[in-house]
Amino acid sequence: MHDAAAHALLRKKLGDVREEDDSIAKLATTLDHMPLALVQAAAYIRERAPRCSVRQYLEEYRQSDSRKTSLLNREAGQLRRDEAASNSVLITWQISFDHIRSTRQSAADLLSLMSFFNPQGIPEPTLRRYSKDAAQVDTTEDEEEADSAFDEDLDTLQAYSLVSMTADNDTCEMHAL
Repeated sequence: MHDAAAHALLRKKLGDVREEDDSIAKLATTLDHMPLALVQAAAYIRERAPRCSVRQYLEEYRQSDSRKTSLLNREAGQLRRDEAASNSVLITWQISFDHIRSTRQSAADLLSLMSFFNPQGIPEPTLRRYSKDAAQVDTTEDEEEADSAFDEDLDTLQAYSLVSMTADNDTCEMHAL
């Protein structure tokens, strides 16, 4: 993706969050103009605004870069990983996941469960059942509370651009990272 398109994508995904052009340009360059990384970074910034700006995200990204890159170079090898591939998607995903795990553990658990499925067509009723089982639902009132918690978890994951719902709202999808 070229500079102008990357900048336009960031501005669109940031929505009402106002940022300086040089910050947008630095973020686009840092993320290697990778559309998935740009969308995930913008979602993180938008959800955390005003507590997180593009500059603050860049600083967190730089701190995470060295930690996350070391995970990729362990002795287990780089199974089917292109050595020239950008780490930007991995790092933006990890920053979002770490934040979700620290603020809404049940949403992080749901995303972890989803990683065991084919990334396309994850049945929503199966995920909802898991959430109810995890909440140890005994009564109708507990069931309603578990449904509400599941909806909030799914909304959180969607807000950070980690998952999406299909048009018929009965399956979830996630990028095949």
